[in-house]
Amino acid sequence: MIKKNKLYSFLAFIFSACIYVVGQVEMTGQSEWINRSNLDKAPFVDAEVVENYGDIKIETPSNTYYYFLNAKYFTNSGSLHLHGDFDYRLFKTQESSNIKADLSPENAEVFYNKSSGVFDRKTDSLTSGIINIGANKIVNRGLITTDNAGIIKISGKLVDLKRGGIEIKTGRDFDHPDGLDENGTPLSWGINNNSVFGSQGAYQDRRVLLGGDNAGGLVTQDWGIRETHWAIETAAVPYFSPVSIFGVGANELTFSTDYNLNFTEITSPYQLFTIWEGAPNWHKANRKEAPYGEYILWNGPLFADKFSGKMDESFVVLGDSDYHHTIQGVLLRQTGSENIQMDVKLNPRTWNLNGDLNPERFYSGLAVEIKTKNGLTNVINGKLDHRSMYVIDELPNVEASQNRLLTNSLVVASKPTLAPESFVLTRYTPLEFTGGESMSQDLRPFRFQFGENNSSTANSSLLGFRITNVVSRAELSEMPVPEIGGVNKMLQAGSIHISADELDLSMARIRAEGGISVKTKNLISSEGAVLDTQNLSLHIGSESQFLVITNMVPEKVERFTGGIKTYSTWWANQYKTRGLGDDPSNETTVNAHYHLLVVDAFMQTELPVRVSDMILRSNTIELYDKMWVADELKIYAENLSINNNLTLGRKEFHGSEEYSTEFGQYSWDYNVAPNLKYFTNNAMLTVPQHANFVNVENNSYVSWVNNGNIAAQDIYVKSKNISNYGLLNSQGSVVLNADSIVLQDGLIETEQSLVINSSNLKFSSQTNIIKGNIIFNISNIVTDGNIESGNYIETHGGIELRTKPKFGDMLGTEIVLQTSDYTTQHIIWNADDKGLNTSGYENNAAIGRLTLVNARNSKFKFSSADTTGSKAIYIDYIDFGVNEEKLMFEDRIETVDIADNITVYFSASNLPAELLDGMYGGRLKWINFPGNFSSMPVYMNKLNKTYFVNKVFRQSLYIDTDNDGTANGFDLTPFGDGVPSVVSTKRLGNKKIEIQWLAFPNSIYRVEYKDEITEDWRLLNEFVYEGISVGNAVFIDSYSKKSESGFYRLKYIE
Repeated sequence: MIKKNKLYSFLAFIFSACIYVVGQVEMTGQSEWINRSNLDKAPFVDAEVVENYGDIKIETPSNTYYYFLNAKYFTNSGSLHLHGDFDYRLFKTQESSNIKADLSPENAEVFYNKSSGVFDRKTDSLTSGIINIGANKIVNRGLITTDNAGIIKISGKLVDLKRGGIEIKTGRDFDHPDGLDENGTPLSWGINNNSVFGSQGAYQDRRVLLGGDNAGGLVTQDWGIRETHWAIETAAVPYFSPVSIFGVGANELTFSTDYNLNFTEITSPYQLFTIWEGAPNWHKANRKEAPYGEYILWNGPLFADKFSGKMDESFVVLGDSDYHHTIQGVLLRQTGSENIQMDVKLNPRTWNLNGDLNPERFYSGLAVEIKTKNGLTNVINGKLDHRSMYVIDELPNVEASQNRLLTNSLVVASKPTLAPESFVLTRYTPLEFTGGESMSQDLRPFRFQFGENNSSTANSSLLGFRITNVVSRAELSEMPVPEIGGVNKMLQAGSIHISADELDLSMARIRAEGGISVKTKNLISSEGAVLDTQNLSLHIGSESQFLVITNMVPEKVERFTGGIKTYSTWWANQYKTRGLGDDPSNETTVNAHYHLLVVDAFMQTELPVRVSDMILRSNTIELYDKMWVADELKIYAENLSINNNLTLGRKEFHGSEEYSTEFGQYSWDYNVAPNLKYFTNNAMLTVPQHANFVNVENNSYVSWVNNGNIAAQDIYVKSKNISNYGLLNSQGSVVLNADSIVLQDGLIETEQSLVINSSNLKFSSQTNIIKGNIIFNISNIVTDGNIESGNYIETHGGIELRTKPKFGDMLGTEIVLQTSDYTTQHIIWNADDKGLNTSGYENNAAIGRLTLVNARNSKFKFSSADTTGSKAIYIDYIDFGVNEEKLMFEDRIETVDIADNITVYFSASNLPAELLDGMYGGRLKWINFPGNFSSMPVYMNKLNKTYFVNKVFRQSLYIDTDNDGTANGFDLTPFGDGVPSVVSTKRLGNKKIEIQWLAFPNSIYRVEYKDEITEDWRLLNEFVYEGISVGNAVFIDSYSKKSESGFYRLKYIE
C-alpha cells in the first residue's frame, strides 16, 4: 500500500554508497557553518558546528538522504523544508576512500531544535521516508513533522522533548491542496475531459482500462482504502422492481433486494459481511480464521433498516410523444460515531462512448459525502481538522451498459481486491459534489413501485471497503500489521520511534498515525505530555526507583476510520397514465427509469489506544493511565500499584469486544511480574484467561491488595497477606492462598469454585456469589465482625469446611445454598461436637444463618469428611426452604439428609424447633442460644434494660423459665421483672448451701449474709453472671457448724 523509499528498510537502515546533493552554498572543512538566509537549494555542509536561523529548502533526488558532513553540534532556530529523507548523525569524511559517505555513522554530540525551529518533511500520502536524529544530547522545543507515511526516529543518551512537538501528519483529504486544481477549485475524480489547470483528466489518471468492454483494468485508490467485497451483476427479476423499500420518516426506511446477488468477499480480520442475517449489524461481524486472503462467494438478498432517504424526479418528452420519467433515490445510514454527517448531491454529467446516451441521458450521477461534523482535534496545533470520504456512483449515467471490475493496483493482501468501475472513491472533496445539486425530496417508497411489466432487469454494483488512518505495508487497518515472523509490529508507516538513556517528555506533544515507540532506561518526567496515537510500544525504566506512568497512554484518540458498504442498481419499466398528449383522455405510455443507491456506513471518530507491548523497570511502579496492553506486558518491580483500568489481551477481530485466550498477552503469571512482592489494584484489571498472581519459581507475594475490580477466567493468588476490598470476577475459580486473608466490603463472583487456604481469615461486609462450591481451609482464626458486618455467601455447588480454625466463628454471616433440579448439594463441616452446650458456638466455626433453597427433586446433605469420630455444625438460624409442617416426615425433612457422622445444632428455624429437635435419630438438635439471627429483645422494667433471648426459648409453649406455672409463650413476664428472684435453695451437706436465682447476661449481683437478723449484712461475694442468655445463677456457700440458721440476701448491682 505504500511506496517505500529504498534507502529505508523497516528492518534496518541501508545507506547508499553514493550520495549526490547539489548545494547552493558549499562549506568544506570549516569548524562552523551558520545560515541566516533563505536558501532555495540544499547546501553542502562540512562543519563541526552547524546553526540555522534562516529558511532552507532541501530537495534530494530519489533514494537519497540529506545530511551534514562531520557535524557534531546542530542548532536550528529557523525552518528546514525537506522533500526527501533527512539524517542527522555524525557522518565522518572517509579520507582513505574515494567515497565520501560514511557508511557507519555514529551519534553526533548535540541536536537542538529551538522553539522557533521547524523540520517539515513533505512527500505524499503513500511514500515512506525518514527523519532520523541521533545524538548524545537531543533537545526539541520546536516542531518536527512529516507526512502520514513517513517515519521519525530519535535516539540519544539524553533526549529532552519538553514542550516540543513531533508529528506524523494525518493523511490528505477533504480540502487539502492535493485535491484542488491550480485555481483552487476541487478536482473532478470521476469521468471528465478536463486536463488543464493541473487536472489529469478522467479519474485523475488513476485508472488503466484494458481493451474490450468488460476486460477489466487497474485502479489506484487513495491511501488507507481497502476493498472487502465486490460484485457487478445483471439479473432478471420476476417483479416490476428488483428492490423493496418500506417505512416512513427519518431513519425509519427499510430496504431489501427481491433477488439474490452473487458477490465475492476476501477474508480478513476486517470483513464487513459474514452472514446475511448479520447485515443490519455488519460491523460486529465475525471474521474467518487465518490464513487470510481467501475468497468467499456469497449468494443471497440484501436487507437493512434504519435508513434515511432522499430522492429526485424528472420528467422529459423526446419529440412529440416519447415520455420519460426518472426517479433516483439514495438511502443513507451511519451507525458509528455521532460526529459523522452524510449528504448527497446529483451530478448531471453523462457519458457514453457509443454516442446515443441511452439510458445515460435520463440519469444523473450521485456523489455522497461522509464527513466529520465538528472536525477532529489536532493535538499539535489545537485546531479542529475535518476528515472526509466521498463515494461517486456512475452506474446509470456513465456507460450504463458497460461495467467491469478493476483491480486495486496497491496490493495489500495475498489475493487481489477489486472494485466495480461504476464506483469512484476519493478522500478529497470532488467537483461532482461541490458542483452538484441537492436532492429535492425525502424518499417516498411508493414512487419506486410504478410499472406494468411484471419483470425487470437489475443492473447492479456492490462494493464494501474499509477506511483507515494508517498506511500499512501489509494490511490497511486501524491496527498494527498482522503477525509476520521476526517483524516488529511498530515498524510501519506513520510511526515515531524514540530511544534514550534518559528521556524527558514533560509537556511534549507527539502525534503519529502508525504508532509511537518509546524506549528509555530513565524516564525523567511525562507530566502534561500528550502521546496521540492508537498504537503504542513502551519500554520504560526509572533510575529513581520510582516510576509513574501518567500522560503516556490516552484511553482514546480521534481518528477517522471505519467501513462503508455500497449497493447501486438501475432498472426500467413502463406505466400508463392520462392527461398527456393531444388528447388528455387517452392513456399514454411513460417510460420509467429508476436508480437506487444505498450507502451503509459505520464510521468512527474515536479509536481505543492499543499498547502492543509494555516493559517497565523500577523498584516501585505506579500506573495512572487507562491502558489496553495487547501483546506483551513485563513488570520488573517489587512494588506495583494499578490506579487506572488495565486490560490485557488481543481482540479476537476488529470491532470485537472479546479478547483472545490463545494469542497476545492473554494471562497474568510470573512471566509478567517475576520479581513482584507488593501488588495493589485500585482500578479494573481485566485478564482474558488465567490471572496467576505468583512471582518467579511460584514464590508468593508479600502483599496482595485489591481495592478495585479484577476479572479473569481463573484467579489464583499466593501471598503472605491478601486483602480484597473490591470485586473478583472469575469465569472459573478463585483460589486464595495466604497466611492472612481479609475480605472486606467486597464481592467475589465465580462460575466455579472459591477456595480459601489461610491461617487467618477475616470477613466484613463481604458478599460471595459462587456458582460452584466453596472450600474453607482455615487453620488458626476466622472472624466475620459479627452481624453488623453483613456478610453474605451464596453458593450453587455446596460448601465445605475442610479444616476447622482454632479460633473464631462466622455468626455474622448468612450462607445461602441454591441447588438445581435433580441434584444434591453437600454441606461438609468438620467442627467439634460439643454437645447441647452454647460453647459449641464459640471458637468452633459456627454459622450465623444458613438458607437452603430447593429445586425440583433436589436434596441437601450434611456430612463430615472426618472419619475418626463424630463432627458437628452449629447454626444460629437455619431455613430449610420448606414452609409447611406437613412436608416434614416423622423423623426427617423431605429435602434434607444428615449423615451418621455429623450432628446439626441450631438455635432457630423457619420450622417449629420443638418438632425438629431430635430428628434424624438425635442428629438434629435445638440449643438455647441467643444468636444474631435467632434472638429477640426482652425489656426488663425494673432494670430499665433490654436483653436478647432466644426466640424459641421466649416463645416456647413448654418451657416455664420463672417457674410461675405459665409457659414462656403465654407469659407476659416469662423472666420476672428483673429483680433477683430466688429459684431454689437447698442444703448440700457438709455445711454447704446452694442458692439459685434467675440472672441476666453480663449482670453483677451481690450475695450478702448475716447470722442474726439484728446484725449488719456482710458481703460474701460479688457475682458476675457471664451466661449468654437468661438462666439460673448458682452460688454455693459453706456455713458454720455451730450455726444452724442464717440469712442470705441477693442484690442486683448493674
